[in-house]
Amino acid sequence: MYLEPGNLSLPYFSLRPENFLYRIISAFGYQDIDFGQRPEFSRRYILRGQDEPAIRQVFNDRVLSFYEAYPETCTDGGGNQLFLFRSNYRIQPQEIQSYVALGRNLLNLFPSF
Repeated sequence: MYLEPGNLSLPYFSLRPENFLYRIISAFGYQDIDFGQRPEFSRRYILRGQDEPAIRQVFNDRVLSFYEAYPETCTDGGGNQLFLFRSNYRIQPQEIQSYVALGRNLLNLFPSF
């Protein structure tokens, strides 16, 4: 799902579920922004982006909790654009409304700037 609300201002980031390959390349310096206070999020996801302080500000406890509750959710964001998806999964027509609601819920969790 692609969202482009006019009032959103995000640092550029990429969020993916962490897998075995990411764990291996992280050992060789591949960036992963972890949150010590949220070990479950840090274990499940790899979060990347150039402006780490801004990304940490955007990924508050409410946002981190959202992703813990919806594992396997991938997100790319930056500026007023947000792209939410699941790898290797094609959404079914009957799931569209609930997925749109999920995206709106996520938008409401990001802090306003």
